[in-house]
Amino acid sequence: MILKTKVSKSLFFLLVLSIAFVLSGCITITDPEEEAAKQAEIEKEQAEKEVKKAKEAEEKELAKKRSETLRKEEEERKKEAQKKKTSISHYTTEDEVSLAESFAWLMDESQGLITNIYPLNEDNYDVIYTVVVNELKLLNDNEKQYFVEEWGSSVVNQTIANLYGGDRSSTPQVYFKYEDGSALADPGFLGEGWKAK
Repeated sequence: MILKTKVSKSLFFLLVLSIAFVLSGCITITDPEEEAAKQAEIEKEQAEKEVKKAKEAEEKELAKKRSETLRKEEEERKKEAQKKKTSISHYTTEDEVSLAESFAWLMDESQGLITNIYPLNEDNYDVIYTVVVNELKLLNDNEKQYFVEEWGSSVVNQTIANLYGGDRSSTPQVYFKYEDGSALADPGFLGEGWKAK
């Protein structure tokens, strides 16, 4: 019986001790289903975080590729523009001599009506002046318009053929003026045709 009391006292003491630990929070008693639900929730949150990180990484990679593509396209456009600019603005001396001969031929063909054809700047043929005799002031408006359309087209065509190798993307603007300096015609809207004054 002494043994029973000692065992009973020991069991009682363990029971009290267990209750004390539970109440103090050192040991928690949880439901296995509740624990499994919490674990599943944690795993779900971690999976969502990983998916979100993967999407962000993919979006960053796509943005990087887009940026690289745009940068390459811009470089290509700049190279093309530079090639065009280089090919347009640099004429050989032979080209300029050939153009001067073509202008002299045009002046001869005009039978003295055109007295001079020259560029605004010596190294750039984007703007060309065609000087005509003052007697053309006596023509009516239709005759002036016909004259500038015919001879203006000839000046443009000769310039394109001699300097630009036939590339019409580099069409010069041709202005007509009389020998006294007054204007006969300016290029039309968007460089198409001429407007006689």
